[in-house]
Amino acid sequence: MTGQMTTIHSASRAAFEASAALYLKVAGHRMKQVLIVEGVLETRHWLAAVMRFAYPNAKILTATSVHTALGELNGEIELALIDLVLPDGSGLDVLRK
Repeated sequence: MTGQMTTIHSASRAAFEASAALYLKVAGHRMKQVLIVEGVLETRHWLAAVMRFAYPNAKILTATSVHTALGELNGEIELALIDLVLPDGSGLDVLRK
């Protein structure tokens, strides 16, 4: 059963990735910089991969905590994907800055 669940999960994830990337490409906006703030390594890498596919010319910045995210803020971030639960606080703290 575990093998079947992994296959289903992989297929669902692949379908989601494809549809998300297609939607972002269809939106047509050319992002310059995207910030991803996510504490979980796998999720951070997956989000970065989707953003690189959708916006191949964009600079993808990643951070693992509120502290590192605040260091990446430079006023030119056009899109931010921020986890609300981070090791050193809330993702809302990043939004407030």
